[in-house]
Amino acid sequence: LTPGDLVPGNLFVSVDYFDIGVDDFVSTINPQTSLDQCATTGDPFFCSLVNRAPNGSLWISPQGFITATNVNTGSLSTSGIDINANWGFDFNDIGLGNAGALTFDLVGTYLLDLNTLELPDGTVPEYDCAGWYGSRCGSPNPEWRHKLRTTWETPFGVDATVSWRYFSSVTHGDSISGPRSAVTDLDYKLGTRNYIDLAAAYGITDKWNVTVGVNNLLDKDPPLSSQTSGFANGNTYPQTYDAMGRYMFLGTTIDF
Repeated sequence: LTPGDLVPGNLFVSVDYFDIGVDDFVSTINPQTSLDQCATTGDPFFCSLVNRAPNGSLWISPQGFITATNVNTGSLSTSGIDINANWGFDFNDIGLGNAGALTFDLVGTYLLDLNTLELPDGTVPEYDCAGWYGSRCGSPNPEWRHKLRTTWETPFGVDATVSWRYFSSVTHGDSISGPRSAVTDLDYKLGTRNYIDLAAAYGITDKWNVTVGVNNLLDKDPPLSSQTSGFANGNTYPQTYDAMGRYMFLGTTIDF
């Protein structure tokens, strides 16, 4: 029994399990951790990272800040499942005549765990950041994310593509060990996000191709957070979500 016996065309599916660990990984120490460790232990290393303004404040004046440069910190380990699938067939194969071909591509990741030990001596507890964000978890870490792309290779030389990008919801890291009331309603959960992208490519000649498209077709806003520093930027996380809204693009490729 082969995939071709189940569905028309060509079907490929792969499922991979990953388990990765890194010791002394290069990262920044969370500013709140530096402040907490200085206050509770008086460790000169952490206290040297706290820079107060002349009035003694860390928040009122921009002269107050906490240094967060890259250092060799604790350990990081993660495991999960990667799924890749591709299915393509000609319309002839299903009796629809010479209408071209259709291809489906799926790339998805299920994050089982993302364990972060911020300091090697264990003074800060280990956190599993799968499904969490903010605080000691940094950028959003959705437990499930995928991209499903469907391409129609038309008989008149145009390849039309529609893509669906999905990110599951994440919860603020301060509620891992603290009460729900420790996090504002705005920050507590960043909801799921779905993005639809469209694109079309046309070969003017064998060596000249033109591509046009629109990303985030439905102009979906990114989830908002009160965080404006650290991993956040502009009250959201542009490294994960579309912060620009809907945008169009036009490109061309010429081979010599």
